[in-house]
Amino acid sequence: MSSIASVFVLLLALLPQALVAQHLTYSEWQVEARRDGRLNPGFKGHRLTPEQKASNTELVKQVLASGADRRSASDHLVDLGRQHLAEGDLRKAIYRFNHGWLVDSSNARVYHGFGLFFSALDRSTEAGAQFALGLDRDSSSVELLRDMAATLLDEQRKIREEKPERADTMVKAALHLLLRAEQQVPTDTTVLLRIATCHVVLKQCTDARTWTERYDKAGGKGEPRTLLLESLRQTCPVAPDR
Repeated sequence: MSSIASVFVLLLALLPQALVAQHLTYSEWQVEARRDGRLNPGFKGHRLTPEQKASNTELVKQVLASGADRRSASDHLVDLGRQHLAEGDLRKAIYRFNHGWLVDSSNARVYHGFGLFFSALDRSTEAGAQFALGLDRDSSSVELLRDMAATLLDEQRKIREEKPERADTMVKAALHLLLRAEQQVPTDTTVLLRIATCHVVLKQCTDARTWTERYDKAGGKGEPRTLLLESLRQTCPVAPDR
């Protein structure tokens, strides 16, 4: 496998949120979202009917009747959405994320959920837009920093052949986000893996080896580790002893 090919395989492995099965495609979502505003993040572009407004008001009232504060209730709904997402039921997932948005539209985790929804549809641009909205609300969120970086890495992969300088700029932006996350979670293997990958893509071999060692010491293992080591070997070969 060539150096570029091995790096691209690694980049694909870095995308957030693997699904058991995908029950909705992007084109299907576009069609359905025109008919059902509940499939749009934050009901964007959808004019709610009086009945829908009343239903949403009643839902929020029932959720808060349990005694939970808005943030906790919203977080619970986001967790339910992520569970549906992991099961591959994207429709139920976006419904729950929207319920979380109704309860607390300032909750950054809601926008992370919206971003994961688009990631599941293989739409990194739309996912990145939602992650950015989340970071506007919580600039220190590790999961948003980590997954925003992953979407940038995916986007640069798609344009690298035609726009290598622009691609490098995107990798550097991803690296900046990941280093901010690493300051909070210095042993997070996902963050360390992505930092090492950024240096591999940028062909910064000394830094790539340093962060790969940190990733190993933090417990990096499995296919991601294998892919990283292969990409490092292909991109930064060690000169043979003489």
